Amino acid sequence: MAHWFLFTTATTATTPARDEGFVRARWLDAPAARQAASHPQFQEVLDRALAVITWRAAQQQPFSQKLSHLVNEVGAEAQAAIAGHPDAGVGLWGSAARGEFVEGWSDVDSIAWNLPPTSSTVITLYKIVREATRRHGFRASLYLADNHGADARRLGPLHDTKMRAVLDRVGIETAVIAGAEPHADRHSRTG
Repeated sequence: MAHWFLFTTATTATTPARDEGFVRARWLDAPAARQAASHPQFQEVLDRALAVITWRAAQQQPFSQKLSHLVNEVGAEAQAAIAGHPDAGVGLWGSAARGEFVEGWSDVDSIAWNLPPTSSTVITLYKIVREATRRHGFRASLYLADNHGADARRLGPLHDTKMRAVLDRVGIETAVIAGAEPHADRHSRTG
């Protein structure tokens, strides 16, 4: 069974992906989804998500065309840079990924995984992020996670915990913008 949530759509027609083993698919609005939730942890995630939606509806943030250009540029250039690393990926996290980005206030945080921290690929990714942020006028950072989800620079347990938390939120609060998703067997994920 798989649950996907927090989508908006013009149609609620569903089709199960039979080639992936799904036999049924259905669309539920928020109240029905909460009632149908299969376990308390899913209800908690859904409640939190609905609280964020309610908060966002009351305080709409303007769309940032500059952020969109930066993310598209970094994603395309990062995809080319990591082409020789099939398990590597680059993601966007923080306020820019959650839709809470405010120009002049928020930072653009990105993360790369499954790359050696001293490799020429990582050096290239740092350059890509630095140049894109210079062109668009944002503060930005690139974090690195190793193939176990820990901080690749070995900065300590706090950084390891943060990197694992960011990777565990791929698809929820972390968006993959280039390459592969982190290995599901190394990170607990809710989808």
